[in-house]
Amino acid sequence: EKNDFDLPRNRQGTAIIGDPRNDENLLVSQIHRALLGFHNEVVKHILNNADGNPPGNKDLFEEARNTVTLHYHWIVLHEFLPLIVGEEMAADVIVNGRKFFKWEDRSDRPFIPVEFGGAAYRMGHTLIRETYNLNDAIQGLKLFDLPFFGTCPRQDCGESGGPSEEYNLDWNYFFDLGDATKLQFCRRVDAKIAKPLFELPFIHRSQDAPDSLPERNMRRGRTLKLPSGQDIAEAMGLSPLSNAQLGIDQINGLGGKAPLWFYILKESALTGDPGGAHLGPVGGRIVAETIVGMIDVVRDAILAPNDPLSWTPTLPDRDGNIGKFTMADLVCFKA
Repeated sequence: EKNDFDLPRNRQGTAIIGDPRNDENLLVSQIHRALLGFHNEVVKHILNNADGNPPGNKDLFEEARNTVTLHYHWIVLHEFLPLIVGEEMAADVIVNGRKFFKWEDRSDRPFIPVEFGGAAYRMGHTLIRETYNLNDAIQGLKLFDLPFFGTCPRQDCGESGGPSEEYNLDWNYFFDLGDATKLQFCRRVDAKIAKPLFELPFIHRSQDAPDSLPERNMRRGRTLKLPSGQDIAEAMGLSPLSNAQLGIDQINGLGGKAPLWFYILKESALTGDPGGAHLGPVGGRIVAETIVGMIDVVRDAILAPNDPLSWTPTLPDRDGNIGKFTMADLVCFKA
């Protein structure tokens, strides 16, 4: 039986989406499905407000795509980014612009800096919980017991190859829809990693392929020849944390300084009161400037010659108000 809250799939059960990695686990898969649903509701919203003069299919699609993109970017900039890097850092980069990530000076096409992909944004690994509540019926599910984390199809997959309806996410457990009793929070940004991530079940461990995610991250940083955390801090004009402050003694390589990924996690744990609520100054700057830099490209293409900073959401939120929009509004939006 078809699950209406699953991604569209072909007869082999493969999701019909641009990036197959978005179907690697249930949580990401259903976020992708929520965005598809949001797009379809935006199409209905445009038609409902066309005053008897609906746009043609091509113009309708372009308007819907731009509307979805701008609202999603608003959520990333004004809800997600302040939570991840802190309100002060987010506001500084959004309003005052980027200080260090000037891709325009190096390339005619935007790119993701290795410091972001190889270290700073891998802070997400420390946020991962050991168990998740999916809905009222499925509670405390271990991380790697989530559908698609491992081999599929399994007993938790429907005939289409996707998850059966019993695994559909109740968004009350993931976004603030008004029921605070159901909300489950991520872990703090620090150097403590959930135990299951030290033994990835889908990796066949060998000397060259460790099954520990932290070890894989450290090796990746070495392969990419990332600078140390202290070197990045100095390049940003910041006072770097010492190895003693980071709680480490002796390090081979990097001139005895801390690997960037580890530095960013420890820096976050030592930032703010309490620590670990968001990234610190080095990690936060890398993440904020990269995300804002990527969004600048798309927003300029859609909004030019308008000032991107002047744009505000045009769709109503859950209370019918216009001007703000959150992820909770996105997953609940109805035309």
